[in-house]
Amino acid sequence: MIKKPLLWLLFLAGVFIGSLKLSGEIHPRLLYLSDAIKVGFLNASEGVIRHARRHFDQVEEIKLLTKELHDKEKLQMTVMALDSELKRLLRFLASNLEVRYPDFKLVRTLSYAEIGDYHKVWLEHDLSLFPPEKIFGLIQNGFAAGIVTNHKGRAMGLLNGDERCSYSVYVGELKAPGIIKALGEGRIVADFIPSWLDVKEGDEVVTSGLDGIFFENIKVGRVTSIRQSQGYLVAEIRPYADSLHPRYFWLIDTPPQP
Repeated sequence: MIKKPLLWLLFLAGVFIGSLKLSGEIHPRLLYLSDAIKVGFLNASEGVIRHARRHFDQVEEIKLLTKELHDKEKLQMTVMALDSELKRLLRFLASNLEVRYPDFKLVRTLSYAEIGDYHKVWLEHDLSLFPPEKIFGLIQNGFAAGIVTNHKGRAMGLLNGDERCSYSVYVGELKAPGIIKALGEGRIVADFIPSWLDVKEGDEVVTSGLDGIFFENIKVGRVTSIRQSQGYLVAEIRPYADSLHPRYFWLIDTPPQP
């Protein structure tokens, strides 16, 4: 009878000692596993933070580069305008003219004005302070892209190919005068070119600056064909501006010259 309790005591003592030994072996492993999980979590967290910082740094860098690009484009157009005015001033060097320079605004396309009409767009620019008859020029990537009209204070862009988009141009080296008009299906022509002037295929077409919309010498396109019509020459033009992707434009406010 005494042997049984003694055996149970010995058994429990053995289990207790064995559990202490086993615990001593498992505990470091558990700590190692816990540390590994913590290290992995911290590495993942730091990786996410570094990725987020790189992302935000890239966003800021893109914003900075975009601003610098817009500033460069605006400067280029200002130089073009100044060059045009300088040439005009050189022709009238002896006179006392007051020179007024155009103003440029970067505008974004909001939407098409009419479904299915890809040559008429609403632009993000308030014209409520301008007279309703005021017409502005549009430049896309350095090329004449159309005009802007004041529609109850809203800016409506009429791109090359719209039936109401019209402005004055020079054709070729002889600077034959003409008027941009729509031919249909997005095509444009320079109409009312004097028939006695030498105009040929491949001639470059630029703005004349005589309409108060654009300044002189903004590229429009190249002549692809010529025909006679009612005593004038009509030159079909392949425009440089991309009217099918009207994302951003430079709006030109050309003040009247004295």
